[in-house]
Amino acid sequence: MNQNEFHPMKRGILLAVGCVLTMLVAGDLSAFAMGDARLSPRMPMAKVPVAEQIATAGARVTREVSDIRLMVKFHDRISARVETPSHLHSLAGNDLTVAEMIASRHEATFLHGLALDEQRLQSLRVRAEARSGQSQPDLAGMIEVVMPPSLTLDQRVAVADEFQALEEVEFASLMSPLVATGDAAPSTPWMGFLQTYKHPDPGIDIDYAWIQGLRGAGVRVSDVEFAWNGAHEDLVGKDLHQEPGQTPTQKSMNNGGIDHGTAVMGELVALDNEYGCTGMVPEVAIYTYPGWTVEEGHREEDAAATALADSAAGDIVLTELSTGLNAPLETEAPFFLMMSMAVDAGVVVVEPAGNGNWNLDAALFSTYKSWGDSGAIIVGGGHSDSIHAKNSTSTYGSRVNVQGWAESVFSLGYGNFAEYGDDPNQRYTQSFSGTSSASPFIVAACAVLQQRAKESLLAPLDPLVLRQLLIDTGLPQGGTGGHIGPFPDIKAALSQFPTPWTVVPAALPGALGAPAITGKGELKPGMPFELDLAVAAPGANAWLVMGLSAAMVPFKHGLLVPFPDTIFGPLPVSPKGGIVLTGAWPDGIPAQTVMVAQWWIDDGSPHASLSATDGIVGLVP
Repeated sequence: MNQNEFHPMKRGILLAVGCVLTMLVAGDLSAFAMGDARLSPRMPMAKVPVAEQIATAGARVTREVSDIRLMVKFHDRISARVETPSHLHSLAGNDLTVAEMIASRHEATFLHGLALDEQRLQSLRVRAEARSGQSQPDLAGMIEVVMPPSLTLDQRVAVADEFQALEEVEFASLMSPLVATGDAAPSTPWMGFLQTYKHPDPGIDIDYAWIQGLRGAGVRVSDVEFAWNGAHEDLVGKDLHQEPGQTPTQKSMNNGGIDHGTAVMGELVALDNEYGCTGMVPEVAIYTYPGWTVEEGHREEDAAATALADSAAGDIVLTELSTGLNAPLETEAPFFLMMSMAVDAGVVVVEPAGNGNWNLDAALFSTYKSWGDSGAIIVGGGHSDSIHAKNSTSTYGSRVNVQGWAESVFSLGYGNFAEYGDDPNQRYTQSFSGTSSASPFIVAACAVLQQRAKESLLAPLDPLVLRQLLIDTGLPQGGTGGHIGPFPDIKAALSQFPTPWTVVPAALPGALGAPAITGKGELKPGMPFELDLAVAAPGANAWLVMGLSAAMVPFKHGLLVPFPDTIFGPLPVSPKGGIVLTGAWPDGIPAQTVMVAQWWIDDGSPHASLSATDGIVGLVP
């Protein structure tokens, strides 16, 4: 066969694809290194007047006044750091004497706002800048001003006002503790039939995802709240990966705190066994971050920051907390900064809207709205019927993106449905509710969509793309009472994934049976793709045959599917019986171009000298 006889366009296309695959087989990734890009500047956040912060604090001020803390964020250009409890240092050389004088006058001291190692914060910042092209905030420049416990609320407001007025300060935020939005004897029955939310409308149709083999495998989910009962009989054996060195306090576990986290775990990852219930995505890797611990006290900001910093692009972080007003966590400036940076770094952030029935479009939240869109998915609470109307307690508004059930959710914990054997590890509830129960619906939907994206596109979906997919394919909100967005339709969302690969049956069995070919990824410029081989004899030689048309001719007792425009090989089959060829689809290949591929293997088959996979046809959109 004389390749010089090929049409020039045809030869150029195969050469482009072939060069990509050849470089990656050789381990040369230099062609795909990202070039430097000039970052667009970041605009400072609008300062929330301290009086407005108190107005929106609502129930928070009914707690101990001494629990209300002051977080001061210095401008990025200042690079402020705590040198000692009474002294600040600017890495940029700015004079911070006035800030020190204010603290001294009120007998206050300085503490790092986030205990998270600065190197990890810098890693998150670099990742966010690389993906977004946008300058990111200096989170290490958030500093807590520790005020004496004796200060009254008015005095704390006065201190915040003084810091807020400083030119070097981006914002001063008054903060307070947040609120949580194997079968043991006796035998527990299987109660999965009570999880009607797993079925089609009015449920989320996780059943369809399971039929597709999508149960969350390969996806990391983190939950930020107060406590979880990992000893529950339907969680034993599932590693909750609690943040090392952090022990939830007894107070955080009381008043339903431990039941709350356990119920969330039940919705997501309860074990697939013959008793209790089963989580919607039991195969996700789950990580938990407590917000109130023996070691550090109230650390909600650190718990969130650590969860976000620990997460890679495509991972999911659920913050099952809301403000004392029962509004979204991001209405407080420090959390808005963290979430925005994490989304820019590719992390999917899911947060409950809260159960305060607040309108986020009201004047009360005007400053929050001026900050823009953090990119997080805000979840409202809806009813459990096919109308999908707003639940009366759910916070609402144009910023709320999607909804889940805020009532009648069967899960683990609480014991108001049953507590078998008077054992707290055998508690079950049929009435987990609020935006707390609604948010795991969205996490589950995100997890199966990310699993599909990783398997078919070879890369997770961008957080904003994922959010829009849920909105565009969701079931419309019905009823009245304020906007909480559509209810997810997993089947409809999965139908939006491109299917550029079609299998042509033509396998020739070998020593281990029929070898398999898999095509993954979109055939779009710069997008990753794979042509994989499996079920081949370890150590055998294999050849990838590629062409721009199908030949469908008999060859070596089998059927040669591609017209063999080019052949790669011989390539050694791994000890596990496979080969993975990965590349990034090159530029300049015309739409509707067809690429046909097939693996042939010399594996000592007793039936023929060679074995072969089916053919696979990829179509450039």
